[in-house]
Amino acid sequence: MKIYNVEYVTLDLEFIKNDTVDFTLQVYKNRVLFDMTGMVLNMCVKDITTDVEIIKVFSSNSGSPAQITINTSSFRVLGDGFDTPGSYLYDVQVTNGSEIFTIIRGNLIVLKK
Repeated sequence: MKIYNVEYVTLDLEFIKNDTVDFTLQVYKNRVLFDMTGMVLNMCVKDITTDVEIIKVFSSNSGSPAQITINTSSFRVLGDGFDTPGSYLYDVQVTNGSEIFTIIRGNLIVLKK
């Protein structure tokens, strides 16, 4: 039996090698739009074989080239693309003060052109 603090969504993403990463998602909690104003979001992409080695990080707490912009209950990820085709793991975590919780996770696939 697994017990989680928060229910997260599993969403697999696909990108073409070297294409700009640009997508927007809305976030719901208990079927209501979740207001993330003042919170920090981090998207961490890891090597699928180790689940440890970090390949790329997108954050709302940093600038270019990897950036997340929060707009109340949605967020936009915009940044440089991936230069190596392959399979990776990713998750998006929200930091609200001292609380950190995962809202989305899944596989991230980078396809050859």
